Amino acid sequence: MPERNLVSWNSMIMGSFQSKLYEECFCRFREVLREGFIFPDQASFSSMLSACSKAGSLEVGKQVHGIGIKYGLKDLSYVNNSLIDMYIKCGFFCDAGKLFEMVAERDVISWNVMLMGLVWNKNFEEVCAVFQAMRREGVLPDEASYSTVLNASADFASLVLGAVIHAHIIKAGFTNTSHIQNSLIIMYAKCGSLPDACQVFEEIENRNTVCWCAMITSFQQHGCAAEAAETFEKMIGEGIKPNEITFVSVLPACAHAGCVTEGRAYFDSMAKMHDITPQTRALCLHC
Repeated sequence: MPERNLVSWNSMIMGSFQSKLYEECFCRFREVLREGFIFPDQASFSSMLSACSKAGSLEVGKQVHGIGIKYGLKDLSYVNNSLIDMYIKCGFFCDAGKLFEMVAERDVISWNVMLMGLVWNKNFEEVCAVFQAMRREGVLPDEASYSTVLNASADFASLVLGAVIHAHIIKAGFTNTSHIQNSLIIMYAKCGSLPDACQVFEEIENRNTVCWCAMITSFQQHGCAAEAAETFEKMIGEGIKPNEITFVSVLPACAHAGCVTEGRAYFDSMAKMHDITPQTRALCLHC
């Protein structure tokens, strides 16, 4: 290209990031800075910080943070959210917390990044406190907020917290969101309430593959091999195409119940009927 503008550079930086070529992403960003007459914007910094998060490159991330301050982008919420996420993913949660407290106007994305960071660091008890603080500040939780808190409830095995969040979800009108429905099934199952997980599943009108997989996994975790296999057959009967994760859920159920014949049949059907090449995990479960 005889002339390359910021949009051209951002396309290359973002393309490198999306292709998981993180070093290439860093090099492109340095080239933009060397140009002198082109100034990176929030899209440039967001892609760079996301690359640092994925690569675990804290030192590069700190340099990008400094450059962002130099270019006057430190007050942009888009850049701040990416910075908080970068520090969390690189293992510096305290720095992420300090940066979060310094943000003047925190939107729902800022709060979601912190909630996800707490789950990432397995601080499940603090998730509830941050969620309540978010609501006190008048920020309305979205689908990602509720899903994150449900995941924390599941990992913390807190049925009471999960049920409270479920009530908030009903009030907010997110009950028909597939992502929330799947999280509710997993939460109730992990908290030991399989009947509630089944009820959520039965109330879903348009069930996708992830939803069916969540229910099969729930039966498998509770040692209900027959129910897991029955749910799998219903899924096939409704014309829903299974994926590898579905088989990773149904094969352990057969293993725990000692159903060798059924397990072998499911395993063989992966390639023959569903065009799925068994990977290492499925092969180990089969063996």
